[in-house]
Amino acid sequence: RMRTILSSWTAVTHRNNEFDVVTANILADVIMPLSKEIAQHIKHGGVFITSGIIDMKEEAVKKTIMENPEFDIVDVSHQGDWVSITAVRR
Repeated sequence: RMRTILSSWTAVTHRNNEFDVVTANILADVIMPLSKEIAQHIKHGGVFITSGIIDMKEEAVKKTIMENPEFDIVDVSHQGDWVSITAVRR
């Protein structure tokens, strides 16, 4: 069974829930600070899927996600100039 919640970052941070999957299809300049704080809202073993990253920002986003000790990057996908990075919470 899956329950889907469409929410803003502000609403997510004010909830006391942990989610199985969090997606962020937004610019790299938003994903990078988000990746420093979102882990506490993802269950252990849960997935953080990012997209909307222009290829010239790929390395910066990967570096920021890897700096969070809660995440392991498990996939990087490319479609034209766009990048998606998927991480799992430890």
